[in-house]
Amino acid sequence: MNVTRITGFAALVASIALSACGGAGAPTTTNPPPSQTQQADAYTGPPAATADVTAFQVNFWNNVRVQNRCGQCHNATSPAQMPNFARSDDVNLAYAQANTVVNLSQPSTSLIVTKVAGGHNCWLADAGVNVQEAMSTGQLEVHPWQDSTLRGKRFDLDVWLTSFEQLLQSASAAGYAPTNFMGHMEWALVDLPGTGDLIEYETRVNYVTPKYEGPVICTYDLTKFGASVVMDALRTHPAVIIGGLLQENPFFVPPDQFLVELRERKSARRGAIQTH
Repeated sequence: MNVTRITGFAALVASIALSACGGAGAPTTTNPPPSQTQQADAYTGPPAATADVTAFQVNFWNNVRVQNRCGQCHNATSPAQMPNFARSDDVNLAYAQANTVVNLSQPSTSLIVTKVAGGHNCWLADAGVNVQEAMSTGQLEVHPWQDSTLRGKRFDLDVWLTSFEQLLQSASAAGYAPTNFMGHMEWALVDLPGTGDLIEYETRVNYVTPKYEGPVICTYDLTKFGASVVMDALRTHPAVIIGGLLQENPFFVPPDQFLVELRERKSARRGAIQTH
């Protein structure tokens, strides 16, 4: 069966501002115009009351309250579909509603996570994807961070690299053509052990991806990552998509070379700490 399987890890949603493909270099080509995520109207309601509400606003609410995502239904208009965690009039009320479908002690069991994992991916459906059918046949998999990169409330680089390669290998066993893999990289912004190994992980992925045919795409939201992280991430990918254009990346550094640089950086930091 010559059908491609798609798998990926994500929170619930994340804006795609920059993405890069692992594996061998790719020729420059222009992609068809993508289906753009709508931009939310400027927020004019009450400011976030706490640091938790601010984190909710930046990392989740700003992404889902647009009309072609959760904001289409879970809003403040009448009749609103409850819980209306994507309402645009008051981020504090939206936060309170979101807490009714979140399990903070076990995030992966949260209703808002299991609902999406079970096929409630309205932005995919809007693009013409039969989500439930694709997931029931195993052609589409969506893994929350808690069950992938941040399993066990930490990022274990070696463990995840092994799991990542197993995902790429599993397509043929399931009767599919090569896996198309996409990962939203905002998991590295979570304050958990190991997330500081992001760039080493991105570098070492280049030892894995050339062995497989399917594309591996890492997406970065430029509004959330600092410039130094984005530049380092850029240097780990042989190809890059910016503004819908796929092109060979002139900034790419081979993994053997970049790993030496990363080790030198770590050594310099340790020396600076010991000096102080």
